[in-house]
Amino acid sequence: MHIRYAGIITRKDSPEVLRVGRELADWYRKHSIKAELDRIDPAMDMLTILGGDGTLLHVADQAARHGIPVVGINLGNLGF
Repeated sequence: MHIRYAGIITRKDSPEVLRVGRELADWYRKHSIKAELDRIDPAMDMLTILGGDGTLLHVADQAARHGIPVVGINLGNLGF
């Protein structure tokens, strides 16, 4: 799979997670990957989810409806 278009979804209540999301978006762009922050587009090749279990479960359900693979990075408080 060649990734050309990626989404990054961040936990809504954390400025630190948003900062990490912006840094990741910059990294993707530097590697010629179009990146969108906090938006899901059915044309995306993948989603990176930054947050806790709740964020991952909520977004993974939406991504599955569009057949978008997800990568979750635990930046939450608990982490099962």
